[in-house]
Amino acid sequence: MQSYALYRLLLARAANNNLEELAAIYQRIQEIFPVSGEEGAPPPIYVEMSRIFWETFILDNSLNNACDAVQDFIALNGDALTLINRYGTRNLSYTADDLCPF
Repeated sequence: MQSYALYRLLLARAANNNLEELAAIYQRIQEIFPVSGEEGAPPPIYVEMSRIFWETFILDNSLNNACDAVQDFIALNGDALTLINRYGTRNLSYTADDLCPF
């Protein structure tokens, strides 16, 4: 769940408009999870969500637009919710809005 934790940290830095730390976190995500992944495997789903958020956010500094893009991705890729919701019945049940609330 390291990729999820870094994704959430990326959102927090964007919400605080801390662009320097936001860029540093995105760079860290890229270092830990290279685009090609292990043996050509796709990167973890939350890494892809981080990329989509970052690429959209840097265009116009809009949290709303970045989250709209991420939520569109989630709608097409159910694994984003499946992975976070697999921890039992006592765990919170996350929605796309929970994964990108802006």
